[in-house]
Amino acid sequence: MKRRDLMAGAAGATLALMFPFSRRVRSDAHDRAPFVITVRAGGGWDPTLLCDPVADDPRVTPFSEAHLMSAGPVTYAPYQVEGATPMPYVTASGEDFWQKNAARAVVINGVDHETVSHAVGGRVALSGTGRDGYPTLSGLVGGLYGQGLPLAYLVLGGYGTAQGMVPTTRMGGTKLLDHIAFPNGRGLRNDPVHEESVREILSRRRREADMRLLARGDVLPRRRASIEGLVAARDSEVDERFIGFAEQLETTERPDVDADMVDGAAAVLLAMRSGMCAAAHLRSGGARFDTHSSHDSLNPLDGHRPQLAELLIGVDWILDQAEADSVIAERGLVVLVVSEFGRTLYNDGGGKDHWPIGSMVAFGVGRARDMIRVGRVVGATSVDGEGGARGMLAHRVRVAGDGLEVLGPRAEEGFPLLAGHVHVALRHSLGLNDDHDPERPLTQFAVPSIPQAPLPIFAPV
Repeated sequence: MKRRDLMAGAAGATLALMFPFSRRVRSDAHDRAPFVITVRAGGGWDPTLLCDPVADDPRVTPFSEAHLMSAGPVTYAPYQVEGATPMPYVTASGEDFWQKNAARAVVINGVDHETVSHAVGGRVALSGTGRDGYPTLSGLVGGLYGQGLPLAYLVLGGYGTAQGMVPTTRMGGTKLLDHIAFPNGRGLRNDPVHEESVREILSRRRREADMRLLARGDVLPRRRASIEGLVAARDSEVDERFIGFAEQLETTERPDVDADMVDGAAAVLLAMRSGMCAAAHLRSGGARFDTHSSHDSLNPLDGHRPQLAELLIGVDWILDQAEADSVIAERGLVVLVVSEFGRTLYNDGGGKDHWPIGSMVAFGVGRARDMIRVGRVVGATSVDGEGGARGMLAHRVRVAGDGLEVLGPRAEEGFPLLAGHVHVALRHSLGLNDDHDPERPLTQFAVPSIPQAPLPIFAPV
């Protein structure tokens, strides 16, 4: 690849979006916030085949009560049944996913996403509201705690937005980061385009040109802000961070794990460990969870459970890598796994259609485990054909002590558990606040129509 092609490709895809043109002064509090990764199971997953199982009801599931499994408070569906033996979803190393990870999870069942639209449901699951113009949880964390970081918010597929608080770096994997980290080497440090002395001359001339632009008095305010941002992106501190990141990227072995999001997740974790990134968004399965037919097939191309299996392999890999990394574990990592809605009962074609009631799962690593009180299940659903319901009915809840009490699906008391409730509670538990930001994004982006006093989903209130 020619240098000009390389630089044009990298710049066009990412560079114009990647550097945070900081308008605010960062404080030490930013460095104490946990990292956040959001993961979307694209297409609308079926929690009854995962963390909210149903037994002995052929309208919903192929499994019986004897097939269901449990790990601590989590009751879960098997991946399949061989003979009479239930076989669980397993990690890349062959371990039962939930036996291994239930103790670092908060499972929230019976979440009403209030929509069956893919586009709206994605916004609801990731931001707490279906309205346009709100950052996703990971985008909000990237915006609040990523000021001054070269890769503040990384998005690897799907919907993720920081709503302009910091620029968003969109990428498909580690290859583009290779090119950005080694712009003088065709993506490889040992194959430079220019000698180091030439590169230094080019860098000096570039800085001189930047200073001439800043000194001009006829530049309009918006244009000047862009120039100032560009100059900030080229400063020596950013260069030093990228040099360190590049050195680690060059020596990091690519993971040999059969899950579509792992390669990108490896780049995210490396960027977090290197002090480059505060938050990220990943997508698993493309839109392959949208199984309107062949729902129970075990064919990876059209079955629902193979997509769930691949998702869990990827999540488990992220959790293990983060837990073993002293930098990430000390700061803490929350991985929020969501989908845009749930699925109905079986349709006439052996598939399941869109249904607003679904589940969300938050995993805590390191310091974040205590922040979200892992090892619990919140909320519930049940199958009820009354009134022509075609899917799982969410149970209403009410606050009781330091938790939520589950009532019936048609209880007169309590209230439905909405995705917005989950997001407000998670913002609170992560310690997100406006104290160090004069633009007050949490006030600006308060989840609409949801009380801002958090429910005790993750932490006592």
